[in-house]
Amino acid sequence: MIALTDDAVWVDWDTEHLSTFRYRYGKDGQYDILLVDEPRVPSPGNNMAVGCEVEPGMLIGVIVS
Repeated sequence: MIALTDDAVWVDWDTEHLSTFRYRYGKDGQYDILLVDEPRVPSPGNNMAVGCEVEPGMLIGVIVS
């Protein structure tokens, strides 16, 4: 999801092509999409993106002074 208003939500789907779409979300009591609270999991070999859960890791080879 990239934007949410009182009656619409814009979603950028994980595809190879530009795929941002607007859906009704509460307009006239209509909902075209269901919002969920789940972490985003990229396909194997794909980079992380907005919505991915991460944890801090060890910094290997970094000198902190």
